[in-house]
Amino acid sequence: MSYQYLSEPEKEAIKQSAIRSLEYQKYTFEIEKIAELARKTPDEERVNSLEEQIQEKAVQILAIK
Repeated sequence: MSYQYLSEPEKEAIKQSAIRSLEYQKYTFEIEKIAELARKTPDEERVNSLEEQIQEKAVQILAIK
């Protein structure tokens, strides 16, 4: 796809910003998983959901790179 008004450095900055945002989200899910596992009785469904979300973010990051 061609973009008339975006320079290569601008496109790269947008790409890096998107990856950074996904990494923040992934890290948040990882912290939530740690907190859930620290509970006396972790909710396995919640842990599984967080693991799926972590993997989804990793796939999205790879797709953008």
